[in-house]
Amino acid sequence: MKILLNYQSMISIGIVSKIMMFLLLDAIIGKKEKRKGMALICLLHFLIYNIGVLIIMDSFYRETLWFRLLMPTCNLVLALVIVFLFASLTGTNYFRMLLEAVAVDAVCGIIVHIDRKLFSDPIMIFIALLAVLREFVLSCYRRKIQVEVLFHEYQRKQIKPEDTAAALSRMLDYILMGQESISAKGNEGEDHEGGTVKVQGAFVKNQLILSARLIPAEGAAVPILKIRKRDFNPWLKKYNGLIYVMRKCDILQIVVGMDAC
Repeated sequence: MKILLNYQSMISIGIVSKIMMFLLLDAIIGKKEKRKGMALICLLHFLIYNIGVLIIMDSFYRETLWFRLLMPTCNLVLALVIVFLFASLTGTNYFRMLLEAVAVDAVCGIIVHIDRKLFSDPIMIFIALLAVLREFVLSCYRRKIQVEVLFHEYQRKQIKPEDTAAALSRMLDYILMGQESISAKGNEGEDHEGGTVKVQGAFVKNQLILSARLIPAEGAAVPILKIRKRDFNPWLKKYNGLIYVMRKCDILQIVVGMDAC
């Protein structure tokens, strides 16, 4: 028990990542009758990998050479077994299931990375970000949009985490509206899905700067989208903030800055 108490942060990350994996795979696979089995597989993976390997075994054998050499191989084998269990349960082709699991794992990694930069406790992601980012990344996945996330020297300081998440959520809503506008204007036979979304955060001169950029797919024009400042007023007024919108021939960027001190 003492070992587990010393690894509370890792346990929180493990719980969050496994629940996100379940939610994302459930959304992709869409078989309601298999949800209990999928939840049990995620629980099994959590107990073996996050508790058994990353915490208990690591605390005892961290300094041993054999553990450091074998751990990556064991983790890979365990991941492949988990994919096999998911494929067998849902009747999905193994290699398709493998690709879906890799994509979901990457998305979970991105979300946990954002959360660790935003909040001191990863469990906060359920309150502030999980629902928003889950829908956002799934929408991007369906539209073949690449998502890039970078938070550099992030410091929230006096800004409440829920305010950071709410402002970021509103920005991402506009980005998706822009992508939908591009798709709707495409001529018959043209594929205007795709492109790239870049989400960034940084602490610059006592300000928290959040940025979301939409780079449309080749051949698609940047949408003319009316972005209302009053939609961001609750946070701009509270933190003496500002909003900046930039449109170029190939980029739509929304930047929100808030005083963090």
